[in-house]
Formats: sequence, C-alpha cells, structure tokens
Amino acid sequence: MLKLMAYVYVKIGDALLPLNNKTLVDNHIKDWEVLAKIEWEMMRYNVSFLKDGRVSTFFADIVQKLPTLISKIVTDLSQQSSAKEKQP
Repeated sequence: MLKLMAYVYVKIGDALLPLNNKTLVDNHIKDWEVLAKIEWEMMRYNVSFLKDGRVSTFFADIVQKLPTLISKIVTDLSQQSSAKEKQP
C-alpha cells in the first residue's frame, strides 16, 4: 500500500506532496474507505488497457486488429522492396 501511495500526491498551495510514508498517508487520508477508493482508482488507472482487468478481451481485441495491421505492414514493405530504380 505504501509503495502505491508514493505515486499519490496532495496539492498544498502550489507544491505537490507525495504520500510516500505512513505518517503522510495517515495525516491526509482519514478513513479506510477513502484509502480503498484511492487504491482502486490507482489500480484501474495502471491497468486500464486490460479493460477492467479482463485480459481475455484485451487479447481478443488484438486478434481482431491483427489482420489489418499485418496487411498494412506487408503493403508498406512491398512498396519499399519494389524499387523503381536499379540499385548500383
């Protein structure tokens, strides 16, 4: 929890203060519910590419996009390899 909270900042005036030790966390977060919500949002932010933690849909999306991506790569490479001038 403390490692995760080190990436949470509190704005004090114009300065940002990281909650990087237990004392700062205890002083700025008064109850466990708020702490749990902050931790949940931090985890959601850091794994948002997994679409709410569902790895299977992440890979299914990649598989759907793969043919288009491969086609684009092959087209680009074939245009580069078919040179219009003869190389020395």
